[in-house]
Amino acid sequence: MPLETLERLDLKWRPRDELLFHTELNTSIRVSYFHEKAWLPALKRLRGLYDLDFTPFTRSRWTGPDPEELLDRFDDAVGRLVEKRLTPYVLRHNGISWKLQEGVPLFVVSRDAGNESTSTTDRIYRHHDRKASESAARVIAGRLPRLRQSAERTAA
Repeated sequence: MPLETLERLDLKWRPRDELLFHTELNTSIRVSYFHEKAWLPALKRLRGLYDLDFTPFTRSRWTGPDPEELLDRFDDAVGRLVEKRLTPYVLRHNGISWKLQEGVPLFVVSRDAGNESTSTTDRIYRHHDRKASESAARVIAGRLPRLRQSAERTAA
């Protein structure tokens, strides 16, 4: 969850066992509820942006930016995304991949994804975790000149 979203939530006095996100009836969000109330409206808005039909932004409880602003910011992405078969899993997969590509430690990504162990995340997304290997290579490369100098002094 983005930090700016967390900052908007008043978590200070919230009981630990209280649901953070819930339905209008204060019950936990189930897959069918999420699909109907969040996922399908999001896909309709994406299609609306692509078709320049902004009615999905006026008939629902939309409180985000104006559609024109969204198009100004994300026009290229709208065109690419509207033709894909988007699922919540695709978004989850992309989020995990992007974090690893940006160098977020595997442990943090694995925990945020809710994976039982880092080995699960590593097995599935290992090919995205190049930054960690690059960082390790820089550490070794930085030490090699010192090791070489030390070896030369010892040999002399």
